[in-house]
Amino acid sequence: MSDVGDAREELLNELADEFAARQRNGERPRLEEFCQRHPHLADDIRSLFPALVELERAKVDAGAELAVEAAGTPPVINL
Repeated sequence: MSDVGDAREELLNELADEFAARQRNGERPRLEEFCQRHPHLADDIRSLFPALVELERAKVDAGAELAVEAAGTPPVINL
């Protein structure tokens, strides 16, 4: 990969980390905020960041399930 490609990927990773951290802190950062700050990465941001939101939600859900199991309460099964 070229130096330009490496720098682009590194910046995208940094932005993704920032976005995910803000999600974990209870913020709801807007995709367009990141797209406006880095228009050359807008397409990548729009395709990647929604997946990050889903990953963060899955982590929270998994953590809640583990907490319930650790407390000895049987999980609720929705049919």
